[in-house]
Amino acid sequence: MATSLLQPAAPALQPPDPERDGNAADEAAIYRCGTLLLDVDGAIRFGDLLAAEFFHSTPRALLGQPVTRHLPCLALQAGRHGYNVAYVNFRFAGAHWHRFSLITGNGEACEIGLKAMFFKGDDLSPFFLVQICTFDD
Repeated sequence: MATSLLQPAAPALQPPDPERDGNAADEAAIYRCGTLLLDVDGAIRFGDLLAAEFFHSTPRALLGQPVTRHLPCLALQAGRHGYNVAYVNFRFAGAHWHRFSLITGNGEACEIGLKAMFFKGDDLSPFFLVQICTFDD
């Protein structure tokens, strides 16, 4: 008997909502958000247009790159699948937004909000879903 295709490790990602989340990173208005899908080694397998623009790249150019090239604050390591899954599950437990300082692809300093979740399905390769938001303080 088949089971569901996706079993999320945490609640679905949603834009920050201070009334719902009560998280300090949520208190600023969202400026823009992008989404990345990563394999268990932390390599980018999909990046939407907003994520690519944030990194001053194109979605196609992001493919295969280690996420740490663009988001060094996301400590995923190639070849350490168990560590990566544990890191995401514990660091981002509860699907709260975490705020980081970052230097973008064009050298600008900015604050970002980051959420990450691990997914594993019966017929799918495991992957990480990462949502990145910049905030308008």
